[in-house]
Amino acid sequence: MADPLQRRGRNVTILLLVLLFSLLIAFVLWASSRRIATFFSQRGDALAQTQPANAVWWYNWATFFYPNDSHAVVSRGHTYESLGQPEAALADYTRYIELLPRDASGYLSRGLLYSQMNRPDDALADLTSAIARQRDLVSAYVERSRVYVTKGDAKNALADLNKALELRPSDSSILMLRARFVADQKDLEAALKDADLAVAATPSDPAMYQVRAELRVRAKDIDGALADMAEAIRLAPNRADLYEERGSLYDKQRANNEAIADYRAALKLDAKRVTAHNRLGLIYMRLDDFTSARASFEQVAALSPNDPIGFLNRSWALSSLGEFAAAEQDLNTAITLTPDSATAFIARAKLFSKQARYDEARADLDKAIALAPNNAAPYQMRADIALSRKQAEPAITDYTRAIDITPKNARLYLARGRAYIVANNEQAALADFSKALEIDTRLADAHLQRAQIVYRAGNLQQALADFDAAEQVDPQNARIYAGRGRIYLAQGEIDKALKDLDMALTLRGNDPATLLARARLYEQQGKVDLAKSDYDQAVSMRPADVPTLLSRAQYLKERGDIDAAMSDWTAVLKLEPSNLSALLNRARVYANRNQSQLALADLDAAAKISPDQTAIYALRASLLSEQGNFAGANDNIDQAVVRDPNNVQLLMRRAALLEKTATMEEALEVYGQVLAIDGTVIEAYLRAGALRYKREEYWRAVPNFDAALALNPNEPTAHRGRGLALRQVDKVPEAIAAFKRYLELTPQAEDRSEIEAWISKHS
Repeated sequence: MADPLQRRGRNVTILLLVLLFSLLIAFVLWASSRRIATFFSQRGDALAQTQPANAVWWYNWATFFYPNDSHAVVSRGHTYESLGQPEAALADYTRYIELLPRDASGYLSRGLLYSQMNRPDDALADLTSAIARQRDLVSAYVERSRVYVTKGDAKNALADLNKALELRPSDSSILMLRARFVADQKDLEAALKDADLAVAATPSDPAMYQVRAELRVRAKDIDGALADMAEAIRLAPNRADLYEERGSLYDKQRANNEAIADYRAALKLDAKRVTAHNRLGLIYMRLDDFTSARASFEQVAALSPNDPIGFLNRSWALSSLGEFAAAEQDLNTAITLTPDSATAFIARAKLFSKQARYDEARADLDKAIALAPNNAAPYQMRADIALSRKQAEPAITDYTRAIDITPKNARLYLARGRAYIVANNEQAALADFSKALEIDTRLADAHLQRAQIVYRAGNLQQALADFDAAEQVDPQNARIYAGRGRIYLAQGEIDKALKDLDMALTLRGNDPATLLARARLYEQQGKVDLAKSDYDQAVSMRPADVPTLLSRAQYLKERGDIDAAMSDWTAVLKLEPSNLSALLNRARVYANRNQSQLALADLDAAAKISPDQTAIYALRASLLSEQGNFAGANDNIDQAVVRDPNNVQLLMRRAALLEKTATMEEALEVYGQVLAIDGTVIEAYLRAGALRYKREEYWRAVPNFDAALALNPNEPTAHRGRGLALRQVDKVPEAIAAFKRYLELTPQAEDRSEIEAWISKHS
């Protein structure tokens, strides 16, 4: 038997062996758990990009076996973030920071997440902590600059961007970020310098050119922007968005053909680009190509059937084509899609107003106002309808509401002032016209309206001051000179009166200058004999006075006594061979008498005296056209238009010449220019309609004739043209109605028998 000492020794040995074995087992288990966790973590990493939900499962097992696995924790946080679970990601980033409090990446990740969660203060704190732990952490500076921007701290935002670029001076993305930032601070010069550096750093990246183009647009360097977009397209020719963006640049510059080409290129690459279809349609609307516009908007409606924009814009095109029922149906659809939006109700109100359905228009405007009580447009439209019906008080009420919403809109005060005139409240009208001018001194109509009121009130000086101000703003407005001339006449300032009346009559084109105010007034009053007596007397008293001779000559011409007028013009030219008025007037007479060579001789002399006188080129163009010299005629009319591009009569002559040379498309463009200047020129609508009919564009001809009839419902040519166009598209009842109205208006029409036969056949 072992003695007690031996037994104790054996027990101690066994105890030590057990302890050693336990430690060994613990070590093995500890090492195995880390190895197992690493295995699970690696599996999570492999799936994080493609199967994030499965990756989270593996990361969970990794942290189960080893809760302090920082890699698994932060990776799971990133994966949660990609899955749209920010709270779970936040918990993991916080745990990572607890595990590695000196590591900047944990604070960076959490700071970025806080920024996305719109928690700027928390984001700022974490990003600052990240930077404190790693001074060269560029991404932290960049993100912190964004946070500073959201907090309105421009100084620190710029400082962080500068620091990021100090650490990484050739990083094009940061350069562009700073470029946009300083551009927002109105320092476009510095922005463009950064953009240039970004482009130089990555010259093969189309995004850099795209951003620089945006900045160049803001700097009004359109050519530079277009060049950048061209380079971006060269680098990425298959990106539809680049073509569309360049198209929008052309669009803003009204370079219609280039914009259309780019939008079409974008759609060729991506036929489902809704914005490109919509933009293309808007250009067609601007070009009055309503059929093409409708086709584009149909694509918008088909691709985005739940968005009202396609239906709203298509209704606009349909309305322009005269298809009011279809337009109304589209607007009804838009209202169904967005019953709580005022936009569609306003659009439908415009459609109803166009059809003189004023009660329905007003009902829609009432709804629009209920939906958008802070939108001035429906109040103004409702007021316009009321004023057109001579309902002054409702108009005044609505104009007032619109003014309350947009108190800086001068034209609203002008409109309300007119309503006060209808209501016989001149004092209120005067206040509104004055307010309009306080906001916008270049409103000639407001000056004229106020001048008439103050003159009636006996304030002569204020009236004259308003007429003078109106002249500065709109020197081609005949009403200014006519009104001021009458005031000068009343004050006995004959010279000023004659000067103004001369200018007024020249601008109106229906009466010449006059030296004798009384003779002119007699003409205005229809006292022909007294006017003739005054002219004869003036000439007899001053037979060598050129203005007097010219005045009588003009009067005689208007009375139809051309021979006597020619005698006076010849007398003027003996006294003053370079008198432009006499030369032009005599040239016109020669032209009317088919004495072309004499007319051209006078016009050549006039051109030497006044090479910028549009009338010379216009008349010479007419003569050359009659001689069959269309090239010379076109050259002369072009010179006239260059000198007076907004002269409707010149543009009409130009269009007529283009018709003679069979350049129909250009003629239509010119008629469009005429109507853009003055939408009341019926002849332009009639000619455009006739041309479109000749080009077999019957549906496009109908709106032109409709527009003419809107200006004059009794215009026979418009009814006839409308009937012919409708007949071609098998709209027989409408064509018959148009023809019948035409025959009512022109009972002696040469084509009466032909039209009656057609009506009889198709009734």
